[in-house]
Amino acid sequence: MGVQAIMRCDTKTEYASAGWKPNPVPSWYTDEDGVVNVEVKMQAAYDVDLDLNDYAAATPSASLNMTIQNPAAARFFKPGKMYKIQITELRERDL
Repeated sequence: MGVQAIMRCDTKTEYASAGWKPNPVPSWYTDEDGVVNVEVKMQAAYDVDLDLNDYAAATPSASLNMTIQNPAAARFFKPGKMYKIQITELRERDL
């Protein structure tokens, strides 16, 4: 079983990370990109023009804050856009 919610990206803010590098260096990291922390803030979505009643009733209040360093992952999120979030329990065999 899992839980789903429709979330709207409210803000996306970039912060320089003052020369910090991940250790070990992941495959997506390049010195050309530098490391930028991107903070994404999301809230449960409500929209009278869309049929979100089932989601709004099941998840009337939710927030999600993420700090992302992977440039490709950070580009995925855009303020004002909506995203479906699915949360499932992680089992040890899934690691």
